[in-house]
Amino acid sequence: MVRELAVPVYDKQRRLLGYTPRVGVAFSLNGGEPIRRLAIFDSGADDTTIPAEVARDLGHPFEDLPFVHKATGVGSSFDCHCLQGLTIGYHDWAVVGDVLVAEPGVLDVTLLGRADFFSHFSVQFCWYAKPPEYYVLPADGAAPPPVTGEYPGNIDPPGPTATPSVPPIIVAGPTG
Repeated sequence: MVRELAVPVYDKQRRLLGYTPRVGVAFSLNGGEPIRRLAIFDSGADDTTIPAEVARDLGHPFEDLPFVHKATGVGSSFDCHCLQGLTIGYHDWAVVGDVLVAEPGVLDVTLLGRADFFSHFSVQFCWYAKPPEYYVLPADGAAPPPVTGEYPGNIDPPGPTATPSVPPIIVAGPTG
């Protein structure tokens, strides 16, 4: 089991706006060199969806990938293409499979979704904690194989001394 602390989100005046469950993950294709990016545990996302920029950095431009469907979210819709056989490394585990790729400029973070990522892991959100925290453990009977190679190293070991896995996020907000 892994304990993660939610990442604080601040406005430009450093007022706390809330928290987000972002973590560091490693992406690779066919055993290639992994790239490290941020991801968010998104229990509202049907499928894991990566930004087009991640696919491009792995050598697969959005335009070259097969169209899957138009996705809809809160107040938006965008084209999704498919990237096959992506390995997503999280701590000592890996999930391998096909993922959706959002059209360029739509996402700035990977959405880890229910149909694939959440079928391998159980995520318990504890938003009442100060700061909010969440626990991630392999789902019964669906433990992914260990990641080979270097672990992304995004958090301290589980326990009361854990620190947020990524730096605080500063967003534009009210100035008054």
